Amino acid sequence: MQAIWNRLRRKAGQGSERGMALVFTLLGLLLLSMLAASLMFVTSAGSFASMSFKSQMQASFAANTGVQAALNWFRTYYVPNWLDSSTGIASTGSNYLLTVQPPTYGGNAVTLGGSANFPSSDVASSFVAFSTSPNNQITMGNTTGSYTITASLMAHDRYKKMDNTDVISERWMVNVTGTVAGPLGNSTVRETAVIERVYLPLFNDAIRGKCDVLLTGSIKTDSYFSAAGPYDMAGNKYIGADAQASVGSNALIQSSGGAFTINGNAYWGSSSGSCPGGEQISQDQNVLGQIIEAPGVPFPPIVPSFADTTNSDTDDCSGNPSYLIYNTTNIASYNPDSTAAPPAGHYRKCDTSKDVRLCVPADTTKSAYFFLNHLKLGASAALVLRQETSPGVCNASSPLCTSSTCAKARVYINMEMDLRGTSDADGVNDPRWMSFFYSGSGDAYYRGTTSCYGTVYAPFATVHVSGTTDFYGSITALNVEAKGNGTVHYDLSLQNTWGSASPFRIINQTRDVF
Repeated sequence: MQAIWNRLRRKAGQGSERGMALVFTLLGLLLLSMLAASLMFVTSAGSFASMSFKSQMQASFAANTGVQAALNWFRTYYVPNWLDSSTGIASTGSNYLLTVQPPTYGGNAVTLGGSANFPSSDVASSFVAFSTSPNNQITMGNTTGSYTITASLMAHDRYKKMDNTDVISERWMVNVTGTVAGPLGNSTVRETAVIERVYLPLFNDAIRGKCDVLLTGSIKTDSYFSAAGPYDMAGNKYIGADAQASVGSNALIQSSGGAFTINGNAYWGSSSGSCPGGEQISQDQNVLGQIIEAPGVPFPPIVPSFADTTNSDTDDCSGNPSYLIYNTTNIASYNPDSTAAPPAGHYRKCDTSKDVRLCVPADTTKSAYFFLNHLKLGASAALVLRQETSPGVCNASSPLCTSSTCAKARVYINMEMDLRGTSDADGVNDPRWMSFFYSGSGDAYYRGTTSCYGTVYAPFATVHVSGTTDFYGSITALNVEAKGNGTVHYDLSLQNTWGSASPFRIINQTRDVF
């Protein structure tokens, strides 16, 4: 009996061990299944994350494509002076309210794309056409993305070109949304870019050269605002590092003698065409600001062109003094062999030691043009602005000009320029009222026997600045050699007088991912 019981107990024990083995086997299979499921989940999640990241990158590419497309549209199609299609008359955006920032049109923000609010329907339609299907599609492998664009005007400022027409700088905020279909829905990226057309003033420095600026002697620079009144009156004089009476060259600045003083910065460039680059000027007490390598500034062509190259001996300034009558049209050429007298405003030679009266109309909205082959003033001669007594009539009884009564004088010289100054008795004494444009390549001179108020632009010539008196304004030329011990008083008001505009460019860009 005992033997039977022991055999049964042994069999029961063997069954229990088999049962436990089965349990552990099932648990092992469960664990392996969980691990497999986890691996599948992790792999799947990684795949989805990878595809989602890919979709976001593709959406980003789509958005960036939209930004570049918008920049291209602003550069190639858009003109800030919008055209009214109903009248065909070019407008300067006079319907904008510019006393608020950003400007408004019809009481609302100026916008393009979407619900556009813009003066020209043609411009608004063009913007929509380039930024909607199918033009807003981009193919990336097997995926097609798209973008939507809206733009809002942030700033609109007006200046003048050399030909006295408007030049406009603007800043736009462009919002681009790029979209690509992803595994878990659409991927969306928004790019916000600021696109700006920058105003580049022609006279942005006291002295600016395209190639070589040579400083010798005791020449000095400082600054003031002619728009605020006479130089050095009521504190209207600025010196020190921030005076902005800078000296710049697209290429080379050299110094000799070490007695000059620049109340501002010294800008030099690496090169400018055939001009060698390099500063060759040391940082010391002579430059109160910084010596900076900077991009060159544009040297635009002289407008209007003046192409007469006949070297006539006829002197139109033989009087004591002489009276030169203006012309309000742009004289492109003149044939001195003709028996007809030169048109008003065109003079073959002015070589005199006596004062010359430039007679201009009593209209501050106009410019008075004087075209000369030669302008050569003797030691005691000066140019003085006079207001005509009647159209085309100017004599000793004609009054001195003031900035509130007379047109601005624009003097174009194409063969020889030798200046002494503008009389201190001139009622204007504002550099914005006297401009000299020299298109010749021979050396030009300002000898400084009397103070001169004006600007000099000679993009093909070397201008020699000497003497002991003061020049109020700005000098810009191919080369400038400044010597003597006079002072160039840079007029800060010139920064808003004449200039050009750069192409639209991106100045800031940010990204939002949704």
